[in-house]
Amino acid sequence: MPRPKFHGFTVFAVAFGLLLPVTAGAAWKEQAGTLGREEDRFAVRAGWSYGTMNGSEIEKTDPSTGFEVGATYRVLGSLSLAGSYATDAADVDGQLVALMDQRVRPDGRSATVLGKVETTRFRVGVRLDAYREQDWRVWPYFAGAVVFSTIDITIDSVNGAPPVPFPPDPAGNIVDISSYSDSQIGAMVRTGLEYPVASAVSVDVNGSFEIIEFEPGTNSIFAVNTGLLFRF
Repeated sequence: MPRPKFHGFTVFAVAFGLLLPVTAGAAWKEQAGTLGREEDRFAVRAGWSYGTMNGSEIEKTDPSTGFEVGATYRVLGSLSLAGSYATDAADVDGQLVALMDQRVRPDGRSATVLGKVETTRFRVGVRLDAYREQDWRVWPYFAGAVVFSTIDITIDSVNGAPPVPFPPDPAGNIVDISSYSDSQIGAMVRTGLEYPVASAVSVDVNGSFEIIEFEPGTNSIFAVNTGLLFRF
């Protein structure tokens, strides 16, 4: 499996996503007493996602569905450390020449491909609660994170038949196109709203954008997420 690499765009996105909320948090430090937060510092979240996978190397994919769990720990005023685990899956169904830089036919021609794209992501970053008054019923927030992402692609059929390995290349290597896996480092930004429904329970609705530079090319995931957040 290729070793994860930091790419230029990823480094820039991570720096921007993490430094911006820290800078903003310092500017809002004087307002920490009116944020409307509970005194509880620790929170856990579980929810579902619906999104799209985009990129020159991932084509003909249906919308993805997934699951996410995470936790935050408030360290200073409106600023919290955040971590999460997420997984998504999308079906592949369409006419393709290549998928993640791998040809689907030895002659380089297109074929009708059926399969699945699955991603697993571990995220570590920060969450910044926006300014709000005590009586507000909706609590806005922003978040940024470094993402360690693994993508797994499975091809079930090519032109209606099970995929078969390509003939050996001049070096004697046999390419099996039935599966592909890669892991890389990326970045995520998120903005959302909490709606408290009980003293320690909120409904969380947010939108997230992730970008990961895999070896074959840059890919992104835009998702709408919803779930429940519990404070302790």
